[in-house]
Amino acid sequence: MKRFEAAPMAVPGNRPVEAHIADAHNLLALLEQERAALQLMDHERLSLVCREKAQALTRLGGLLMAIKQSGTTGVSAEQRQELQDVLLRCVQETRTNDALLETRSARARRMLQALQGSPANYDGRGRGRYGFSGSLHGAA
Repeated sequence: MKRFEAAPMAVPGNRPVEAHIADAHNLLALLEQERAALQLMDHERLSLVCREKAQALTRLGGLLMAIKQSGTTGVSAEQRQELQDVLLRCVQETRTNDALLETRSARARRMLQALQGSPANYDGRGRGRYGFSGSLHGAA
């Protein structure tokens, strides 16, 4: 006697809900990789992760739109809860990455301001006004 197994629940787009949940977990992993790349200031890795993240967000956006339009059709309460939990973690990770980016950006702005033109420290040609001894260049 042949047994029939229930087919995975699908949402519009003919993909099983489990595939979409896996996409959400993948997005979370990419956000964690993004944080690591930001901390290490690994620009090549960050660029690669950002491209992958854009693709993951596109896939996930399709699911969110389908759920919004169809209500709860094809998604169990457990699946909806798992998806909400993973997406909440994604939001938290995004906020962490945003704060890290803002810190790095503020530091870079301060460095640029210091290098670009504090008249008290640099002359018109970008050379330091003071020597190693602390004396003013060109002073007798």
